[in-house]
Amino acid sequence: MSTDDYLIELAKEAGQYLQAQQSHLEHEAADLRAQLATVETALHRARMANKRALNYVPTLRLDYICPRCWVEREHATSLTNVPGDSKVDRFRCYECGSVFDIPLDAL
Repeated sequence: MSTDDYLIELAKEAGQYLQAQQSHLEHEAADLRAQLATVETALHRARMANKRALNYVPTLRLDYICPRCWVEREHATSLTNVPGDSKVDRFRCYECGSVFDIPLDAL
């Protein structure tokens, strides 16, 4: 085998090796794009959090509004009063799952 033929074979092997990795690399790139989208969404929420916190109004009509849902997603989700104990007034948000215990002496 001549030097030219040998080098051509090496080039073909390198091409086949890289072609075999293409599918794996495409999946990896897709996974990274999905992760990036998730991080960008979280970053947007973080950037908007302070503005939303400053604009938070605790009541809408007669309902208390979940502060977490408002700050994180700007959703005006009603809080439900649930049984607490004699020292707290307990509210639950059924959208995000948060529970808020408001000390009765703070009222």
